Amino acid sequence: MKSKIFIICCKCAALLLPLLVLVGCCRIHGQGKFVPYRVITEIHVRYENGALQASRLFSHPDELQPIIHYLRTLDPYGTPRENLERVQGSNFYITLHYSDGSQCLFHQRSDRYIRKNDGPWKRIDFRKAQHLSTLLETITRGPAQ
Repeated sequence: MKSKIFIICCKCAALLLPLLVLVGCCRIHGQGKFVPYRVITEIHVRYENGALQASRLFSHPDELQPIIHYLRTLDPYGTPRENLERVQGSNFYITLHYSDGSQCLFHQRSDRYIRKNDGPWKRIDFRKAQHLSTLLETITRGPAQ
């Protein structure tokens, strides 16, 4: 009997934990009071490269999770070595929309730099940054039939 209850509890935990990870839960603390968890409900991605522009809104957990994982594992470092005004290439604007109505903007430039909101520009690994285009194509196409 105890083993059946234990197995049921493990199954429930195994189902709930990935769900919380998928929707990107995080805690926020404000002026001395605890604010409840907030969840990423949508991600808006806008792409610009010269005259070419594209935009897409993602809201399904299966679409959100890979983008959230990409941003969490990107690991920006250092500061740019060149003047970003002169950098040619694509721009990705990734806006995270949270359940409390707040937003967070990531701006990725030329597969070499990223910044969060109005923060400082940071360098990123070129190979990891290129993964974003592939990731978005995969999500847009959906699962193979």
